[in-house]
Amino acid sequence: MAELNFINNIVENEKIVKIIFKNTDKNTDVQISEDDKNTILSQGVFAQTIEKETIGNNPFDICITSIINSIQNINNVKSIALRFEINPNFELATIMEGMDILYEALDEETDICFATLTNPSYNMNHVKIFALTISDNIN
Repeated sequence: MAELNFINNIVENEKIVKIIFKNTDKNTDVQISEDDKNTILSQGVFAQTIEKETIGNNPFDICITSIINSIQNINNVKSIALRFEINPNFELATIMEGMDILYEALDEETDICFATLTNPSYNMNHVKIFALTISDNIN
């Protein structure tokens, strides 16, 4: 149930948490049905998932920059949950530098929560970042 606690730290609305958790599998992307999207929208917020994966030079920098660019196109982001999938030996300093860049790019009122998932099959030049943003539902 660690995943549910992770999502609860970002999303206060219990209906939304149940939808997100129901549709999250450790080994697959988050898939949210149209009915679930309508339930989320009826709660007065908008949830969006973003996933970036890079293999090559500076993969973390490339992924975090891409995530930031995607987030900046979303209005009124209130909260963001990030999951970094990395090699078990990936340098923590690199993650912290990326988080500093993220903090600077977002509004200071935005809640940010992050977790790491180690994947031994990834080499040091392979990174995947999953982001879940929660924003005001502005029509």
